[in-house]
Amino acid sequence: MPDTGNPTPARLSAWCQVWRLPAVAVVALTLVDQLTKYAIVGSETLARQEIVQVIPGFFRIVHVRNSGAVWGILSNQTQALSVISLVAFAAIVAMFPRFVNGFTERGIAMSLILSGILGNLIDRTLRGNVVDFLCFYYKRWEWPSFNVADSCICIGVGIYLISCWTRNDGKVADDQQAPATGS
Repeated sequence: MPDTGNPTPARLSAWCQVWRLPAVAVVALTLVDQLTKYAIVGSETLARQEIVQVIPGFFRIVHVRNSGAVWGILSNQTQALSVISLVAFAAIVAMFPRFVNGFTERGIAMSLILSGILGNLIDRTLRGNVVDFLCFYYKRWEWPSFNVADSCICIGVGIYLISCWTRNDGKVADDQQAPATGS
């Protein structure tokens, strides 16, 4: 009988096994992102002054609203960026097992990327822009402000690229290979 695509207990179990830890990580990191943004938006200190020096000459907390993407690219394109985020999120979810290919670090990387996409998508949907607050600088040089979700995306992409460069993509992780049969 042909496979109808209906979920079976074996498929459901396999799906749960693939998604159990990544789903927890995505929810936890998205929650951290949203709680930090909530704290920034509700901060009376930041309402009275624009910045809070944490490490003078290097790091401060700010409250910036970004209506675009990284470095303000596509400013005031909230709907387009939301659609792009939704498509990227859905594509990663749909292709998750293939992206991960049995490598733990790739699962971590994809979970970080998904949580970052989701955190900024929530901002765009609820606030119409993204709240950025981490600001690193040195003298007159200043890195654009960012948030926990941005950090998750960047770290996730970095981990994924390092994994791709150092692993043989033609092979599945050792713990995912079928046991050898022999005499």
